[in-house]
Amino acid sequence: MASFDVLFWPGAVAGSAVQAGAGAVTCQAQTRPGFGEKVLERLKAGRPAAEALDGALEGEATREHFQVCVVDTEGQAAAFTGNNTMEWRGHLTGQHCAAAGNILAGEAVVTTTVSAFETQDGLELAERLLTALEAGYAAGGDRRGSRMATLWLAREDLPLGGLSVRVQEHAEPLVELRRLLGVAKREMDFTATAFEAGRVLLPLVDPEDILQRMGDLTTMEAVDQLRRELAQALAPTEALQLLERVAWQLREVRPDMAAVPFRLVVPALQVGLDTYTGPPRGD
Repeated sequence: MASFDVLFWPGAVAGSAVQAGAGAVTCQAQTRPGFGEKVLERLKAGRPAAEALDGALEGEATREHFQVCVVDTEGQAAAFTGNNTMEWRGHLTGQHCAAAGNILAGEAVVTTTVSAFETQDGLELAERLLTALEAGYAAGGDRRGSRMATLWLAREDLPLGGLSVRVQEHAEPLVELRRLLGVAKREMDFTATAFEAGRVLLPLVDPEDILQRMGDLTTMEAVDQLRRELAQALAPTEALQLLERVAWQLREVRPDMAAVPFRLVVPALQVGLDTYTGPPRGD
């Protein structure tokens, strides 16, 4: 779901809510804070997008100031744009997506956004959403210009249950959002981090000694012990930072690897380093 954040609460996605296994709700214009959770509760109860939105709007005295998009786990989308939101205002739902905005350059903004999302189904979701947003902004976006952009994913197989990247008060918010998405991907790329850590650490340690002393530890235990030993030995900051990232990724990204015996990891790491070409770019 893509949405242009034209809000009266700078820096916040007012009332928006996303939950893996339930769906996504984005709110803007003067939608009251907390409304997204109201819709989400209905999605969690198994209501389809349109029914969840219609039910939540009932009894909302200021609904004509609201603008809301909803996508459920079946890919059904629904949207509402109140008559008291600012022109140009409107929304469009598509396959597994919805786009909406007010104070936009025109209808082409939402139609282009939805079209870009629907035709880029070969991309992974974060890239697909960002590409759709970029297309919408290229079609005119917010007619006042833009200073902020947000990308928010909720997925059970992602570290910490999701990904939230936000840019505020930036001259080129989508350019910065794409850069930060690259940084986030790098931070969650366990394989690349492990190889980069190996490249930095091998000149500092003796692999045979490490295997002898730590081979029977789990990978998590060995990484923690290495961090303590290298900190005491005043190892370069880069090495310590990489080990901290490896430890975080073992906890949040690859807990399956955390319990693997370290004696299995070191030889595989040494073999992999033969074809390692350097760290991924985060920009």
